[in-house]
Amino acid sequence: MAKMIPTKERVCEICKVVYYRKPTYPIKQWEKQKTCCGKHRSLLLKKMGVGFKKGHPTYSKKGQFKKGHLSWNKGVWGRQKWMNTSGLVRYRSGKNHPLWKGGVTTLQKKIRNLRLYREWRRSVFIRDKFTCQNKSCGQVGGRLETDHIEPMSFILKEEKITTVKQAKKCARLWDLSNGRTYCIPCHKKTDTYGMKAINYVKI
Repeated sequence: MAKMIPTKERVCEICKVVYYRKPTYPIKQWEKQKTCCGKHRSLLLKKMGVGFKKGHPTYSKKGQFKKGHLSWNKGVWGRQKWMNTSGLVRYRSGKNHPLWKGGVTTLQKKIRNLRLYREWRRSVFIRDKFTCQNKSCGQVGGRLETDHIEPMSFILKEEKITTVKQAKKCARLWDLSNGRTYCIPCHKKTDTYGMKAINYVKI
């Protein structure tokens, strides 16, 4: 328990009640205290005319909003939006966005983001019963990947596919016999994983 430091009694300037310092009350604050409670302190400050008044100038001009300026989240670096004819809010995307880099996403990445690709991938997993097709491994479940027997890059080059629309129509890309299930370590060991697919030659 905190020791009681003897202090002189004080009289509240609002209610005129005698009060003493509590053991846990900081001494520095006690030296400035003129009232018995916080409610009376606010009444005293109001009586003294201390506090914010209507029309009072702000302390800093830095935070003032200037007419015509865009807010931080509506500028060049934010998600710019505009109203269309129907009154709905639309966000700038693609070529209309200020951060557009001219379409740097690769065709292979666009294909892998397709719903059709996800369905193909799941169909390969179901056919292989979610089991790694490497005979020495045979992992069931866990983190699995679909390996293209004929690499996607090779098919795209041979079929001369340059757009996503062309890729959707290409039956060779979505052939289930061209896919097999592998766990990540076994997939990395294959001859067509990642950049190794460049050296792929059809036999």
